Amino acid sequence: MNTTSNHYHCTINLFYFAGFLIDFISGPVSVGFTSAAAIIIATTQIKDVLGLSFPGSKFLDVWEQLFEHISETRLWDTLLGFICMAVLLLLRVTTQYYLMKRKKDHDCFTWPSYHDVNLIEQCR
Repeated sequence: MNTTSNHYHCTINLFYFAGFLIDFISGPVSVGFTSAAAIIIATTQIKDVLGLSFPGSKFLDVWEQLFEHISETRLWDTLLGFICMAVLLLLRVTTQYYLMKRKKDHDCFTWPSYHDVNLIEQCR
């Protein structure tokens, strides 16, 4: 293995194991940040899911325009949006069930974690 490839693998491992930094951030701060991100993403997507077209990109403008134009909602766009969300949620639940069943049946399947010392030792 050449030096460039070794540096590449070490860099990837360092980014992968940087997740331990979240341990230094308090739970309420982490939950608040995640909730705020979810609200902002939902705000930017809601008008497209409902098939609405109006100007405005700021948070309050979008919600104000949404309530003003709610009668212009396009049925098929809305139906397609909610069906896609339902399929994604179903896939998520199915995948979680499959992974839990696989771990229970084989008792050997685990996701790698940042506590895996062997990968860290390779970068030294």
